[in-house]
Amino acid sequence: MHERVYRALLRLLPSAFRHEFGASMAEDFSDQRGDAAARGGSRVRALWMTTTGGVMRLATREHLGAIRRDVRHAVRLFSSSAGVCCRLMYQPSLTQGPTMLLSGLEWERCRINSLNKF
Repeated sequence: MHERVYRALLRLLPSAFRHEFGASMAEDFSDQRGDAAARGGSRVRALWMTTTGGVMRLATREHLGAIRRDVRHAVRLFSSSAGVCCRLMYQPSLTQGPTMLLSGLEWERCRINSLNKF
Protein backbone atom coordinates (compact mmCIF):
# COMPACT_ATOMS: atom_id res chain seq x y z
CA MET A 1 0.00 0.00 0.00
CA HIS A 2 2.82 2.42 0.83
CA GLU A 3 4.32 2.04 -2.63
CA ARG A 4 0.99 2.78 -4.31
CA VAL A 5 0.50 5.93 -2.26
CA TYR A 6 4.06 7.03 -2.99
CA ARG A 7 3.58 6.47 -6.74
CA ALA A 8 0.40 8.55 -6.55
CA LEU A 9 2.42 11.27 -4.81
CA LEU A 10 4.97 11.12 -7.62
CA ARG A 11 2.18 12.05 -10.04
CA LEU A 12 2.63 15.63 -8.81
CA LEU A 13 5.97 15.73 -10.64
CA PRO A 14 6.20 16.65 -14.34
CA SER A 15 5.85 13.57 -16.53
CA ALA A 16 9.31 13.86 -18.11
CA PHE A 17 10.93 14.03 -14.68
CA ARG A 18 8.77 11.19 -13.40
CA HIS A 19 9.63 8.96 -16.36
CA GLU A 20 13.34 9.60 -15.91
CA PHE A 21 13.62 9.34 -12.12
CA GLY A 22 10.33 7.89 -10.84
CA ALA A 23 11.33 4.23 -10.74
CA SER A 24 14.56 4.89 -8.83
CA MET A 25 12.75 7.26 -6.45
CA ALA A 26 10.11 4.61 -5.74
CA GLU A 27 12.80 2.00 -5.14
CA ASP A 28 14.69 4.32 -2.77
CA PHE A 29 11.49 5.08 -0.88
CA SER A 30 10.71 1.39 -0.55
CA ASP A 31 14.17 0.77 0.92
CA GLN A 32 13.84 3.72 3.32
CA ARG A 33 10.38 2.58 4.39
CA GLY A 34 11.67 -0.92 5.09
CA ASP A 35 14.45 0.50 7.27
CA ALA A 36 12.02 2.83 9.07
CA ALA A 37 9.54 -0.02 9.68
CA ALA A 38 12.31 -2.11 11.23
CA ARG A 39 13.04 0.74 13.67
CA GLY A 40 9.43 1.42 14.67
CA GLY A 41 6.10 2.95 13.62
CA SER A 42 7.02 6.51 14.53
CA ARG A 43 9.92 6.37 12.08
CA VAL A 44 7.53 5.44 9.27
CA ARG A 45 5.35 8.46 10.07
CA ALA A 46 8.40 10.71 10.15
CA LEU A 47 9.55 9.28 6.81
CA TRP A 48 6.14 10.01 5.29
CA MET A 49 6.15 13.59 6.58
CA THR A 50 9.64 14.22 5.24
CA THR A 51 8.96 12.49 1.93
CA THR A 52 5.65 14.26 1.30
CA GLY A 53 7.19 17.67 1.94
CA GLY A 54 10.20 16.83 -0.21
CA VAL A 55 8.14 15.64 -3.17
CA MET A 56 5.89 18.70 -2.97
CA ARG A 57 8.88 21.06 -2.92
CA LEU A 58 10.49 19.15 -5.78
CA ALA A 59 7.28 19.21 -7.83
CA THR A 60 6.91 22.96 -7.31
CA ARG A 61 10.52 23.60 -8.26
CA GLU A 62 10.33 21.41 -11.38
CA HIS A 63 7.05 22.93 -12.60
CA LEU A 64 8.32 26.49 -12.02
CA GLY A 65 11.52 25.59 -13.85
CA ALA A 66 9.51 24.34 -16.83
CA ILE A 67 7.42 27.52 -16.86
CA ARG A 68 10.57 29.63 -16.64
CA ARG A 69 12.10 27.77 -19.60
CA ASP A 70 8.91 28.19 -21.63
CA VAL A 71 8.76 31.93 -20.93
CA ARG A 72 12.44 32.34 -21.80
CA HIS A 73 11.88 30.49 -25.06
CA ALA A 74 8.84 32.64 -25.91
CA VAL A 75 10.72 35.86 -25.18
CA ARG A 76 13.63 34.69 -27.30
CA LEU A 77 11.28 33.74 -30.14
CA PHE A 78 9.36 37.01 -30.05
CA SER A 79 12.45 39.19 -29.70
CA SER A 80 14.06 37.54 -32.72
CA SER A 81 11.11 38.34 -34.95
CA ALA A 82 9.33 41.53 -33.95
CA GLY A 83 6.96 41.27 -36.90
CA VAL A 84 5.55 37.98 -35.69
CA CYS A 85 5.13 39.42 -32.21
CA CYS A 86 3.28 42.50 -33.45
CA ARG A 87 1.04 40.43 -35.70
CA LEU A 88 0.15 38.08 -32.86
CA MET A 89 -0.62 40.99 -30.56
CA TYR A 90 -2.69 43.06 -33.01
CA GLN A 91 -4.34 40.40 -35.15
CA PRO A 92 -7.14 39.63 -32.68
CA SER A 93 -8.06 43.31 -32.47
CA LEU A 94 -8.02 43.63 -36.25
CA THR A 95 -10.37 40.69 -36.68
CA GLN A 96 -12.59 41.28 -33.68
CA GLY A 97 -13.29 44.93 -34.46
CA PRO A 98 -15.04 44.34 -37.80
CA THR A 99 -16.78 41.25 -36.41
CA MET A 100 -18.18 43.23 -33.51
CA LEU A 101 -19.20 46.05 -35.85
CA LEU A 102 -21.04 43.67 -38.17
CA SER A 103 -22.75 41.87 -35.30
CA GLY A 104 -23.80 45.25 -33.88
CA LEU A 105 -25.24 46.27 -37.24
CA GLU A 106 -27.07 42.96 -37.49
CA TRP A 107 -28.46 43.42 -33.98
CA GLU A 108 -29.66 46.92 -34.88
CA ARG A 109 -31.31 45.64 -38.10
CA CYS A 110 -33.11 42.91 -36.15
CA ARG A 111 -34.26 45.42 -33.55
CA ILE A 112 -35.58 47.81 -36.21
CA ASN A 113 -37.36 44.96 -38.02
CA SER A 114 -39.01 43.84 -34.79
CA LEU A 115 -40.18 47.42 -34.08
CA ASN A 116 -41.64 47.77 -37.58
CA LYS A 117 -43.87 44.76 -37.01
CA PHE A 118 -45.97 46.58 -34.40
